Amino acid sequence: MRPTIHSIYASDCVDLRRWVPKNNDIIAKFIAIDIGRKDGKGSDIFSILVTTPKGVQTLTPKNGILASHPLVVVEKYDFAFLSRWLENKVSSCEADSWLHCANQLNMYFGWEFDYLHSDCNNTHKFKPIIYSIYTNDHVSLRKWAPENDDIVAKSINFDVGGKGKTERSTFSILVATPRGLQTLTPKSGILASHPLVVMDRYNFNFLFQWLEETVSSCEADSWFQCVDRLKVYFNWESDCLRTGA
Repeated sequence: MRPTIHSIYASDCVDLRRWVPKNNDIIAKFIAIDIGRKDGKGSDIFSILVTTPKGVQTLTPKNGILASHPLVVVEKYDFAFLSRWLENKVSSCEADSWLHCANQLNMYFGWEFDYLHSDCNNTHKFKPIIYSIYTNDHVSLRKWAPENDDIVAKSINFDVGGKGKTERSTFSILVATPRGLQTLTPKSGILASHPLVVMDRYNFNFLFQWLEETVSSCEADSWFQCVDRLKVYFNWESDCLRTGA
C-alpha cells in the first residue's frame, strides 16, 4: 500500500495551509500530519519539527542538543516547498502493510503509536553499544576539531554492535550547528532532514553522550529489531548498499 497525506496542521490545530509565521526566516514549529490509506479507511498521526537555522537558535539546548529526530530544516518557511517534501517522503514509504509503512514513516516523523513498538523491557537480549566513531575520512572524532565550534555541518560515522556479540554495522548522521546549517545548499527549499542532530555549538562530549543514550535506547530482542530502531535516528550503511545510494 502507498500512504497518503489526509491533512496537515500546526500544533494548535490550525490548518497549515492557512498558517502564516510572523517571520519566514525564524520558525521552529511542530506540525502534525494525518497519514493513511488513499481510500481514507484509517489513518495515524505523525509529527515533525519544522525549523529554519535562525529558528532552531530560539530553542533551549539540553546538554548541548537543540533538536534531533523528527526534524526538517528549511531555508525559510514556504508551504509549497514543505508540502512537496512531505508528500515525496510519505509516498516513498510504500510497503506491503500499514505497519511496514508506519515503520518507514517513523524514520522521518514521530509516530503516535511508536511507544507500542518500543517497550521498556529491561531483559532485551541485544543491547547496542558504540565501538568507534569517526569522520568520513576515517579520522577519529575524538581527535577531530572544527575550525569554528559555532559553524559545523559534518557527517559522522560510528560502528555499533552488541557487547559480546558478533553482529556489527556502520551508521551515520549529520551533526550541525545553526550557523553550520546556513552553509548547506538548499534542495527545493530543504536544507537538511533525517538523519540529523543540531547542537548549539560543537562539543564532542555532549555529542557522544547523546549518541550513547540514543543508541542504548534502541535495545531489542534481536540485532535486526535493534537495527530497525537505530534507523529511526541514523542512516544504516547496509541500506545505502542495497539501494545504491
